[in-house]
Amino acid sequence: MLHKHYGDAYRVIGFGFEGGSFLANTNENGKTVMHTYTAVHYPGTLEDQLKDKNRGLLGINIGKNRGHELVDKKQMINNFGAEYNMVSAGKKNFYKEHLRLSASFDYLFVIKEMHTPTQIRLKTGE
Repeated sequence: MLHKHYGDAYRVIGFGFEGGSFLANTNENGKTVMHTYTAVHYPGTLEDQLKDKNRGLLGINIGKNRGHELVDKKQMINNFGAEYNMVSAGKKNFYKEHLRLSASFDYLFVIKEMHTPTQIRLKTGE
């Protein structure tokens, strides 16, 4: 819908990561609860293939790299959403997705190690 509305001005930005932790919601006894989870490092994913080139944050302009095998060939990438599914957590391909970067993103950023956000509390009046 966004591409239809914005046309060529619309850009899709993807984010990947090698490891670290993330926040996600899970359903516990009918209530949504947020927890911190450890990101699993999967050998063979795109993030794993780029680990020696990544010094902390690696950006890829997909359009300028069309024709390159990593962009045009289907790749397995880490794929986490906002909800953590306990049933799926035990499956072999838990939160991985097989896709072609050139068909999915305009830009991709790979973070070496992500961390959960830290809430900053300001004093009253600041």
